[in-house]
Amino acid sequence: MRILRTQHIIFGIVLLCSLFVFWLVIKSDNSDTEDKNIESPYRPSLPPVGSNPDDTSILELETGSVLDLGTVPNDKETTKKVKVFNRGKSVLSLKDIRTTCACTIGTIPIGQNTIPPRGEGYFIITFHPERVAGFYSEKTLSIFSNDFKNPMIELKVIARIEPEFTCEPEIVDFGTFTKGSEVEQKIHITQKTMKKPLEISKVYEQNISEEIENDLIPQIVKIKSEEPVEYILTIKTNQHISPGEFTRELFLSTNIDRFPEVPIRIKGTVTAPYKINFPFPKPFIVLPSISSEMSRKIEITPQSEGDTIEFISHEIFPAHFTAKVISLENTSGIKIDITPKTSEKELQAVLKMHLRIDGKDYHDHVLLKTVSITP
Repeated sequence: MRILRTQHIIFGIVLLCSLFVFWLVIKSDNSDTEDKNIESPYRPSLPPVGSNPDDTSILELETGSVLDLGTVPNDKETTKKVKVFNRGKSVLSLKDIRTTCACTIGTIPIGQNTIPPRGEGYFIITFHPERVAGFYSEKTLSIFSNDFKNPMIELKVIARIEPEFTCEPEIVDFGTFTKGSEVEQKIHITQKTMKKPLEISKVYEQNISEEIENDLIPQIVKIKSEEPVEYILTIKTNQHISPGEFTRELFLSTNIDRFPEVPIRIKGTVTAPYKINFPFPKPFIVLPSISSEMSRKIEITPQSEGDTIEFISHEIFPAHFTAKVISLENTSGIKIDITPKTSEKELQAVLKMHLRIDGKDYHDHVLLKTVSITP
């Protein structure tokens, strides 16, 4: 009798444990399913069980997927009311509006977060020109709702800011030119909507130390001092510019109250009988904590199979790194191992190289950087 009672107790414990494990498995499966189905921070509302799946809310914007604000003032905010239509058969709930930049903000006013079936509401877009560098902005708003089929839709917002000065041309295009040749382009800068004389104190490229020689050489000259002030910006290339297509930005340091740093876009294509996998100013990142066997290499390879690259000489300035040149296996190219001389973080230097291909000399360079790794 005592044995039978003990068996019942053991059976009960085993049963309870089995039920507990079964509950955990079911809960885990449900959680996994929920996680896989989440595509946005907000889960759309499902239609009631047994109802028509088309009886849901459907969000539609009066603007479509693009809102062009046109030319906006440079000294004050611009606001725009965007109508939202509910084309569905249940209540539409606007959950949130997120932005890719603080210059373009979307807000849902009180009372506009729910829109009845076949009804309409709105949200507000506010554009802040003082948060934009330059005279053109293209940002994206993500609008979240309980629209079952499209719980998140994107709205691209475009604005042209009334310029404090104009650049002619707006984009510097060097076109296609041969490696080794030195070419130049000029930009005419004219003051426009400013309450004081335009001043340009500096022309520079971001993320390049002042002690490193650039391959784009700017020179700014004031040609008219009385208002409207005028400048001529001359941009030259030197023989170190790397082969391939490039798109770069030079920045003008100005006395504009709104946003003093103004970008100038530069593009072009350099032809050469070789290619390099880290064309300047794309940085070659050196990680001191990673062994040389695991690190990437700088590689220079010929464009034609019959050409051979001769590595004549090199120089690293400042001398924070050492370079080891090795021939690439089964090719006529070369690879270069870069090693920092010290464990100091945030180093920057430039590797200057003298190459020879088919009897012709070429000069190129690579931007070298170390980065700190946070454990």
